[in-house]
Amino acid sequence: MKKHSFLFVSICLLLLGTRLPFSIFGNNQTVSQVFAETTNKEKAKKLYNTAVKEFNNGSETKAVADWKKSAKLGSALAESQVASQYLNGMGVKENYQKALYWAKRAYKHGENSGMAANTLGTVYLNGSKTVKKDYKKALAYFKKGISEGYMKSYRKLAYMYLNGYGVKANTTTAVKWYTKAANKGDITSEYSLGQIYEKGQGIKQDYSKAMSWYKKSAANDDDVSAPGVIESMSSIANLYANGLGVTKDYQQAEQWYQKAFNASQKEAALLKQNS
Repeated sequence: MKKHSFLFVSICLLLLGTRLPFSIFGNNQTVSQVFAETTNKEKAKKLYNTAVKEFNNGSETKAVADWKKSAKLGSALAESQVASQYLNGMGVKENYQKALYWAKRAYKHGENSGMAANTLGTVYLNGSKTVKKDYKKALAYFKKGISEGYMKSYRKLAYMYLNGYGVKANTTTAVKWYTKAANKGDITSEYSLGQIYEKGQGIKQDYSKAMSWYKKSAANDDDVSAPGVIESMSSIANLYANGLGVTKDYQQAEQWYQKAFNASQKEAALLKQNS
């Protein structure tokens, strides 16, 4: 048994040295190619995880640099992250052309295609000096993102229905998709639902429902940079101050205004730290 094992290892080493095809791997790959691919995947994964830690610690520029290195080693997850950073201008200057480039690469590779599809949809929804708006493409990509279960695509599709971008405006359909996103934990969708019910935008005005959604969004005070958290706190204060859907309560209003102020100060400090 030991003799056979030694013989097998000797053959592998011989093949590695001569770079002859080794049929066990198929498609005429050499042993050295397989080892190189495995090594690159491991490096890419390590760089990706390092970038995630850097990003969470506020080192956005370093994170993007390491995501780029990971992407160049073949990580589709890293490609999606680089695209997202260019889309949002985090760690790099906002650049829709580069966001499009990296998102298309990630989308083509298929891994984490929901995030890539959402980035592509957002680029075409917003448009820029270098990328023309295309609501038809945006709609298609958001639907792809939804098919992959990507939370933000639910919200983006809701936004398109709410405003009639590329589709006939339909608040009921918008509420349906915002609710799906909110039920998946999307903070911004919770705030958007509060706005719709408070204003009675295309549906019956309902201050109680508005308050309920605002409080769900405001409860995420550990993530003050998320769009909707601070705005929800201010909206709750306004409802209490004006007695809309609740008994008028200036003390509650003052407390929520203070929470909004404190959260905005915290957000400002985070922005300064990351600049």
